[in-house]
Amino acid sequence: MNLRRAFDTARWAVRAYPGSTALLAGASAITVGVMLPSLALGAGRLLLPPAPDPGLPIGSSTFAGTPATMQAQGVDAVAGLLVALGIAALVVGVVTAGSLAAGRAASRRPEIGVRRAVGAARSSLRLAGVAEGLLLALGALGVGLVPAVAAARWAVVTWPGTLVPALAGALAGVGAVGLVLILGALAGVRAPGGASVLHAGGSSHGLVIPAVQFAISLAILMGAARTGARAGALLRGADGTGPSARGTVTEIENDGSPSTRASRYEALVRRLKSNRAARLVSVSSAGALAGMGPVDFVTTDCGWCVEGFVATPLRPVPAMITAMSADTFRAMGIPVLRGRGLADSDGWSAPKVAVISASLAARDYEEGVGVGRRIFVGSGAGSGWYRVVGVVPDRMADGIGGALAPAKAVYLSAFQAPPAHVELLTTGARPAPGVVAFSGRVTGETTWAALRARDASVLVWFGRLTRAAGWGVMLIALAGMLAVMERWVTAVAPELALRRAVGARRWDVLRFVLTRAGVVGAGGAAGGLWLAIFVSGSLEDAFPGLPAWSWPAALAIAGTLLAASALGALIPGWRVVAAAPATRLGALDG
Repeated sequence: MNLRRAFDTARWAVRAYPGSTALLAGASAITVGVMLPSLALGAGRLLLPPAPDPGLPIGSSTFAGTPATMQAQGVDAVAGLLVALGIAALVVGVVTAGSLAAGRAASRRPEIGVRRAVGAARSSLRLAGVAEGLLLALGALGVGLVPAVAAARWAVVTWPGTLVPALAGALAGVGAVGLVLILGALAGVRAPGGASVLHAGGSSHGLVIPAVQFAISLAILMGAARTGARAGALLRGADGTGPSARGTVTEIENDGSPSTRASRYEALVRRLKSNRAARLVSVSSAGALAGMGPVDFVTTDCGWCVEGFVATPLRPVPAMITAMSADTFRAMGIPVLRGRGLADSDGWSAPKVAVISASLAARDYEEGVGVGRRIFVGSGAGSGWYRVVGVVPDRMADGIGGALAPAKAVYLSAFQAPPAHVELLTTGARPAPGVVAFSGRVTGETTWAALRARDASVLVWFGRLTRAAGWGVMLIALAGMLAVMERWVTAVAPELALRRAVGARRWDVLRFVLTRAGVVGAGGAAGGLWLAIFVSGSLEDAFPGLPAWSWPAALAIAGTLLAASALGALIPGWRVVAAAPATRLGALDG
């Protein structure tokens, strides 16, 4: 057989089996559409504008971590999740394509047996199989590239930084899908020699495969739901009625000496607050409004504390360190649990004071009482002891990479540890440019809502990608469900026909098939819930403050999976019950 005849035979096979062709090419196209952008983006170069170092004048140890370092680690975690998403889509797609190809091969056995009986050579059939696989692969690639390229372009445009995709892994995944299609087509043209015509039935296929596929899609959709909920919470906080709503954030840089910076910041706050229209004036180190800051060791004056059997009156512990003014806690909606917050009177020449987080007080001070005791902050020049005057609740950082920061935090006065880079948050009257410029060089200006939206941008971006990928994987799993149930129903068709022949109603047979599908859907839902819980730690490493498990969302997604399982079983089940029992009983002969 020459090449042209092989492609003619392949085109005939594609047209002669439209159902399996559409399912096989469609599932493969969705696989390409989901897998290609996920792998290309995850393996590419994802960069965000580096988080600024606040420049606290307290020195730092060699173990200190900067906001930029945590941000980079958070971006790496996002990239790893994208690669895992692409690999999961590839695995589900390859398994589904293999199942569909196996069902297609079973349905073609009579045809191939006839071709062999009339003298078709095995080499000719194999060449036609390769041509058929190439046609299916090209069709799947052509259709799948459209959503894949659209998704990749959207991701590059909406990523809040620089994103350069890498195509090597994505192209390898596309090659794997094409190889499965070619091997499946080759399996479809295999038949024993002679004139024997095999029955189109076949053994029952394991129903574990679609259950695992549904479990993966549920886990992806649950991750998308959690990230979407967190992004929505951040955006609602920006548009709410809190003290910071409709606030203006001005970024200021001052490279003067610490004492000069302190006096300038004090004068700025005092002058802005003299305007009665100003409802809130907050000066905080860069990133503090999002809960971000450098992480370094601090030493607590614990008191009569014991670790094991060793007395630890002084405890070095890692903590996040930020500086702020009196109104910052109110701006962030953080109440004071014990003692007092920072005050405008905590100036450069006043006794040094600090406010600490609840976890730091509970774990590293005698009897959990930190107020009145001391804490050593910094390293080298600028470091020193601070008196703890208040305790506030732990706060999860909003910025990307904030999940890597410890819950323990120390809040210093911006007038006693004046940062080189600060964020001025004001509500009410807009500050005059000349007044702000007196405190330093203005490097940027935004709104509180825009600042919160910037913190939520990566969450929104990732949530939309994973939501689309989750529904795509569910469609692939549904195609696999159709293939598996088709083979299973075909294998048990004689038994179902015998039930019909002895008086079983059509509904009884459909209920039998749907019950099996329900077991698959329930198994997939249960496995998906377990998998979602298992991978939740990886999500929380990338995105701080994710909401707790939402059972309503989980049950809604699981209900969709059960409905998809029922749909996947209903089509082949109805095909069996709609046929006369006599047409199926012949398979019981012999």
